[in-house]
Amino acid sequence: PGVWFKNFALSNLGLRCNCTAINLVVDNDVCGNTSIRFPRVEKSTSADRGQAKVVANFGAIPIDAPGPNVPFENRSIEDWEFFLKFPDRVEKAIGPIVESPMARKIWAPLLESGNGFTREKKLGQALAMARHRFENEIGLKTIELPVSQMASTECFAKFVKAIVERIEHFQVHYNQSLREYRQVNKIRSHSHPVPALVQNEEWMECPFWIWNVDSPVRKRMFIKKKAGVKIRLSDRAGVNVEIEMKNFVEQFLALPKQGIMVRPKALMTTMFARLVLSDLFIHGIGGAKYDQLTDVICQRFFKTKPPGFITLSATMKLPHQFEFYTKADFTKAKQLSRELVFHPEKFLTEQLPAQNLIQEKAEWTHGQRSLEKSHERHVAIGELNQSLLALIKKRPEMPQISNEEIRTGEVLDSREQSFALFPYDLVSELNHLSEIGVL
Repeated sequence: PGVWFKNFALSNLGLRCNCTAINLVVDNDVCGNTSIRFPRVEKSTSADRGQAKVVANFGAIPIDAPGPNVPFENRSIEDWEFFLKFPDRVEKAIGPIVESPMARKIWAPLLESGNGFTREKKLGQALAMARHRFENEIGLKTIELPVSQMASTECFAKFVKAIVERIEHFQVHYNQSLREYRQVNKIRSHSHPVPALVQNEEWMECPFWIWNVDSPVRKRMFIKKKAGVKIRLSDRAGVNVEIEMKNFVEQFLALPKQGIMVRPKALMTTMFARLVLSDLFIHGIGGAKYDQLTDVICQRFFKTKPPGFITLSATMKLPHQFEFYTKADFTKAKQLSRELVFHPEKFLTEQLPAQNLIQEKAEWTHGQRSLEKSHERHVAIGELNQSLLALIKKRPEMPQISNEEIRTGEVLDSREQSFALFPYDLVSELNHLSEIGVL
């Protein structure tokens, strides 16, 4: 829901500002696991307490049969009949928590004849179309733009050319900005938020993906200039194509006819979207963080500051009536137990009978006696704490939380659940939140 929330805000902004609201469908992402997680809940009996309790762990609901890990734009639907019965699997799995999940409504256009959905549709395309039809039904007004389609425009070809023809300068600004970003944010990883661009002999890496449709495995794109007249695009493996710089745009746009796809990586997607496609870009928290790097690269290479972006996020959790412990409860219980051992005076309802013990402990901890030998001081404070502990009439209740209970809490309290699992009420909640966010 936190991701879907941005579509509600996008539509709301478009209507308020009389602008075109465009949702980018990143179909060049790799389609890995085609399942959604759900909280599998079971009731069991705790052997140590003899009480009924809930145990939850994550299960998986497959959307389609397993298939190759290729970009969504190349990923076919492996089993059409199995794909169409996704709502049945959702309702069976999430039934103990949600009576009528939204999956059935989202999938409805797929099950109706004459809607343009056929077995020939790619998996990502079918999912995006079904979601968009549902969004139209609930009143959202947006346009869907797949990145694959965006990357087939003349504007995008000119954008790639602007980087390619000055790749030496681009690499310098890109890598320098990345180093500074890591220093400021104290990041040690060489892959976060993005890897540095590399140079291997005459081959220079560009921040784009390239692949051949006959073997649609995304690989880094490298270029090699030839006398400033021609340029070679390659993945340093099977893909290798030559383009004349004077006809770069035309020949770049003709690459798909040769089965060669060039697609932007994450930074380049938002860079193009903000420099060329839009007046305002909506980010989630993660994207907004790394796009600070995009701002610096744009200013140094393109000598311009890109239009601003806004950051929106929402935390929505599946409704249920189960009681559970969270990590915060575990931390609190652990801290309480520690306080009871080392600061028992805090739990005394009547401090007068223990006044002498409290004063003596203060002498050992902060007074003159705190300067004495550490071992003697340690023993004395420990004995005083034991004496104070014995005077506590009613000790605070401290739950003994097991790892299993912590795991159950993580599952039931997760914000990372597909919106297809939620009841229809989520629509009005997200719409209300988007109105508040826009204001």
